[in-house]
Amino acid sequence: MKTTIFSSLAFGFITFAANAQVAPAPGDLVVSEVMPNPGPDACVTDANGEYFELTNISCKVLDLGNLFVTDVTPGTTFFRILPGALPSLYPGQKYLFIRNGNTALNGNIANYNYAYADVATAPADNSKVASASGILMGNSSGGDGLQIAIGGPLVLPSPNPNGYVLGTLLDKVQYDVTKTPFTSSGSGQAGERKDLFSPMQLAGTANSANLALSTTVNTSCVGNTYVGTPGMRNSTDTSAWSIVNTTYDSVNYPNTGVLKALGPVSVGAGSIDFSAASGPAGQTLYFGYANDVGGTAEYSLGLLIPGNAGSINIDIFTASYLEYAFDGSGGSLFNVLVPNNPILVGQLFELQWLGLDPGTFTLIGSNGVRVLICP
Repeated sequence: MKTTIFSSLAFGFITFAANAQVAPAPGDLVVSEVMPNPGPDACVTDANGEYFELTNISCKVLDLGNLFVTDVTPGTTFFRILPGALPSLYPGQKYLFIRNGNTALNGNIANYNYAYADVATAPADNSKVASASGILMGNSSGGDGLQIAIGGPLVLPSPNPNGYVLGTLLDKVQYDVTKTPFTSSGSGQAGERKDLFSPMQLAGTANSANLALSTTVNTSCVGNTYVGTPGMRNSTDTSAWSIVNTTYDSVNYPNTGVLKALGPVSVGAGSIDFSAASGPAGQTLYFGYANDVGGTAEYSLGLLIPGNAGSINIDIFTASYLEYAFDGSGGSLFNVLVPNNPILVGQLFELQWLGLDPGTFTLIGSNGVRVLICP
């Protein structure tokens, strides 16, 4: 006997100007990762391999023109993004900023969006800093950090030939590589923001309680490894997008774990990251859509999201879109492709995962999350 299990699909309409770009405001853009000390090996020096990452945590399409990045120590060194220098940053997207764009020197990092210190002398428009000294993230006791502002620097230069005005602080990260979460000042390690939607809370002297060491190891050249997830999802990410995240009630959908969106679902960004709490060994997780609760009709995913390569009917014998078998050792992370279809913008989708026994296809439990589709 064929058994079909449904999740619910709800539509709510919110008005968005199609791909309208706006300047970031406080709460829209965060520093999601910093690499102050790429590694002890000479092939990836601080002057070449340092990087930081920004993430759009809003449901807006951000224009990063006139964004200013300032070194905490000293607070007068900065570079700015000229209008049109970077494409729009869509909800959930990350942009990677690296000192040197030469992959032979920067640790073989090619997925960067902006090289900010690969010139000998800072240009008059301040679009970069000098390679020898500009915004070098300190590795000594006492700490350092970065400040992100919009509209102008946080300290006006003197003289001020470009006529800058004081900017608005968007985000700030401070750290001390000799203190937690860093283990020492002599080894390559990246500080990742644990929760993109929580502020950088300072704990003690120049330490952030919202930073953790990346657990991802990369081989950058012979004899040298470093940790970090430049331009990728943080390995320590515990984020849950709080705007519309919710779980199904435990009466109608007995919970065996938690499924959560790690950021806004964006047709512009092209994908969304989800995480699910650990399930018992041998349990299988299926991810699906359906037209209504307890309904009898099935819809192909390709009908709901035209052009989606993973089109399926939600049926426990055929569902293979986002299938995961728990091994009992920990949680799981998923990346779901979201086609660039403007029709979806402003809609609320309810998505459900189903925990099934692999032998009998018996429903063990279920949970879900409501997500908003952004530009």
